[in-house]
Amino acid sequence: NTMPYPVTLHAFGGTYTPNQNSSITISYGHQQGTDALSFNGRYQLTARTMITASYADTLGTQLENLQQQLNQGSVNANGSFVNSQTGGQLFGSTNAAPIQPGVFHFKTLSATISTQLNRDTLSLTLNTSTQTAAGGTSALQTSSQTNGIITQWTHELRADLRWSTSASYNVITGGILGSSKSIAFNSSLLYTLSESLSASARYTFFRSSSQSSLLNLYEDIFVLGITKTF
Repeated sequence: NTMPYPVTLHAFGGTYTPNQNSSITISYGHQQGTDALSFNGRYQLTARTMITASYADTLGTQLENLQQQLNQGSVNANGSFVNSQTGGQLFGSTNAAPIQPGVFHFKTLSATISTQLNRDTLSLTLNTSTQTAAGGTSALQTSSQTNGIITQWTHELRADLRWSTSASYNVITGGILGSSKSIAFNSSLLYTLSESLSASARYTFFRSSSQSSLLNLYEDIFVLGITKTF
């Protein structure tokens, strides 16, 4: 395959596996015009408790940063979209920032602790990220920092019925529209009809308050869905 433009990628690193359920990968290299450190790790703290963490340092547009996160995604046994390398939270607090044009330097750190009980899974995630305008700032391209916390609880009501709920809180300082705060709540039911057919019901609440009226948002969403795999 040929690329329409030259791509330079030089990196080195390694993976440490302290036990069969734990893996820590660290690398340093040159990618997308920047020299950066990358980290993905999961560690089995106890028989029921897992700690995961990831760190990314990238250069690109906001859309490219979102695409890079999606490329790392996979669906776990609970139906959640997670980081395929760690099993932890995929989307960090960076995604709470308002859309801006231009190229940015993103630094994102995420850490999750989760506990698996007989019929319940509990998790807590902390995120922090910075978005720095590359090549200076302008009226339409400013730097910002976002800090967030996410809690999630999944409960197996019975073998074919699973309930999941999560809540998050984000604080953004700086940015094109000034500082803002947001809260989100999500609750869903997943009913497995067969190995290839499932039905779901989901409710989502989101509210954002900001120094700018453009980011004062209030949203309620209710979705019913059927999923068929072939």
